[in-house]
Amino acid sequence: MVTQREIIRHYEQNEASALGLMQQYGELVEELDDAVQDLQNAAAEARITLAQAYLSGVDKARLDRAEELTGYRGFSRRDPVKAMEREVRVLQRTITEVEADVRYRQRAILVGPGGTLTQAVEEALEMLAPWEADCARFEGQPGFLELLGLNYDTPEFTLSFWQPTYWTVWAKGDAICEALGMHDFGDDVLPAYREVAGHRAVWLQQVADAKQKVRDVHDLTQRRDQAEARIPRLPEIYLDQCHKQLAAYFADADLALLETWLRAAPGAEPDRGVLMALRRAAGATAKVRFVTELRDDGVRPQLTALRDRKAKYLRKARKYERPKFRSTTFGERDLDQGFQRKQDSYAARPDKIRRLVASLVAYDSYSRFDLGNNDQEAWFAEMTHKSPPSMLPKTRRWYERHGTVSVQHDELIEEARHEEIAAAAGAVAVAVDLGYLS
Repeated sequence: MVTQREIIRHYEQNEASALGLMQQYGELVEELDDAVQDLQNAAAEARITLAQAYLSGVDKARLDRAEELTGYRGFSRRDPVKAMEREVRVLQRTITEVEADVRYRQRAILVGPGGTLTQAVEEALEMLAPWEADCARFEGQPGFLELLGLNYDTPEFTLSFWQPTYWTVWAKGDAICEALGMHDFGDDVLPAYREVAGHRAVWLQQVADAKQKVRDVHDLTQRRDQAEARIPRLPEIYLDQCHKQLAAYFADADLALLETWLRAAPGAEPDRGVLMALRRAAGATAKVRFVTELRDDGVRPQLTALRDRKAKYLRKARKYERPKFRSTTFGERDLDQGFQRKQDSYAARPDKIRRLVASLVAYDSYSRFDLGNNDQEAWFAEMTHKSPPSMLPKTRRWYERHGTVSVQHDELIEEARHEEIAAAAGAVAVAVDLGYLS
């Protein structure tokens, strides 16, 4: 039996423990968010690599082969060869048009050192300079631009004499008149300023027009040079675009089926580069799926459950604080001791999940996994050599339905892999036998 004070303390401790676990699981969710993003990036890179393996150039034969082996029909509907040929014609026409423009032919005379357009800019700037200086004589006076904005000493001036600002503005106007040697702001200063400002505006426009003509010649030359430089790069540019389209297609494609088609293609052996890239892309996608499921169906629901528990324990503690329970004693049925017994298990789980994710991320032996003879869920057994935990409910249910999963490996790849391992071990043995060489 426990007292009111003891049961309140019990639920407050449970609440504090739930809060501590919430923080641990919240940090774990953030780590899994980062892991999923990294794995998604790796999977996207693997799909690009797969596209590069299927398609090594933009020509009809290689495009047809890629479509035949992948089932992708985008190249037939939007032929990159025809599109590239059309762009070549457009770029060549651009070059011809620019080279026919008199401004391009005379660009050295127009915008070179001492060119006519260059000189026009310099002359306009020289004509602008004295008007800029005259305007600066007015605009440099303290408060001048403020008075100009207020339309001081004009019919549009709206300040009333009972406003304090009115007298401040008037004082500034008088000071400006005195500094400029003029009698009245409205009758003398404003007309004089508007005169020089008008001339400045004319020459500012002259400068802008002259500079624009210079820019037009430079832009013309740049357009021609860019067109000429792009033409030899078009095969590379279009191939890159084709790879991106194929990679997007692979994101939803059945890669196991593609391996079956690859093996059925004419030839003594399937293209090894494509085969390896297929398996890497499939494995990278499986990693994303497992870690996403771990986060969304395992850790996040656990975090939500802990949040609910914390709220529940807070309500319980507040409930038992009521005066009516002051002299009451409580039994075990009123406590939640099960949560306390499970706390160590809850606390240990995040590190177990981190180790599981680390093993998934570290796996790199994609080439041995036979896509045609394994279900995608078998990647988990292949990567971890374990059964899925309860935090992977969907994958775990699949394993429960299928019993013991025996992963099928590609015998040729395994044989080559064992030969490589043996060769590496032999090299190490030889090195050890040789001893220290100086």
